[in-house]
Amino acid sequence: MRGFVAEEYHSRDECRQSGVYRAVHEPQHTPDHDVTVLFGRIFPRCSHHGCNPKFVLMTAGQNIHSNNWFK
Repeated sequence: MRGFVAEEYHSRDECRQSGVYRAVHEPQHTPDHDVTVLFGRIFPRCSHHGCNPKFVLMTAGQNIHSNNWFK
């Protein structure tokens, strides 16, 4: 998609959109992998190497407990 800029966050940033994020570790000590992060949570550091991965929003979502259809 032309002109699209993915939302990107780093460790210790607050999540502003619940969804599935691609975790990219640098240096590349593990393959990229997808994780679910909920609104308001803090993006974590890597628990194995202490590095600060970046998180790229792949698919936005909504916490089911925040959805009016499921209250």
